[in-house]
Amino acid sequence: GVAAQICARVGGDPGYTALAGPLALTDSRRPVRYAVLETEGWKRASEEARDAFARQLKRLADRGIEIVPARSEPRLNDFEDAVADASAISAELLAWEHRWPQAGYARRQPALLSEAIRRRVAGSAAMTLDDYRGALGRRQAIRARFEDLVQDFDGFVTLAATGAAPRGLKSTGDTAMNVPASLLGVPAVSLPMLRDDGLPLG
Repeated sequence: GVAAQICARVGGDPGYTALAGPLALTDSRRPVRYAVLETEGWKRASEEARDAFARQLKRLADRGIEIVPARSEPRLNDFEDAVADASAISAELLAWEHRWPQAGYARRQPALLSEAIRRRVAGSAAMTLDDYRGALGRRQAIRARFEDLVQDFDGFVTLAATGAAPRGLKSTGDTAMNVPASLLGVPAVSLPMLRDDGLPLG
């Protein structure tokens, strides 16, 4: 509702129609069926994070919400396989789309760039337009598969991260659990209802 009101007042990006739907919030509807997604980051999730997630799923089930386990249905399994390389596809897209500005930064002040950005610059230099088009095509195929799957569920649940935030300022942690939502272009909400290593986890 708030985002729709903002779009109605300030406009949007050229060529895009902004958000569709009513400006006022509609009556809420209780969800009845959630699917669990694991995606590529699940194998790297801490044991404590996975246990906390399992307990949260039980709480949802105790409230009468059907929880469909990951890979328990053919189409859900097929989607997990399709999104398994989400990070690689996203990395290709980001490398190409940031090719021009980041290459400029690398020429002017390479010492100020992180090792990860320097690797991205080197990778983008080796890419072609056909490589980029291929990544876009793979992303579109995954989105189409998701559009078909989403009709069967009220939502999808997974960990917001593989574990608690790392100490220090060098990294925000493993991004694998977040990448699929970005690749799909769908909203994702993280609720800090779990704990891992004494810290909040979504």
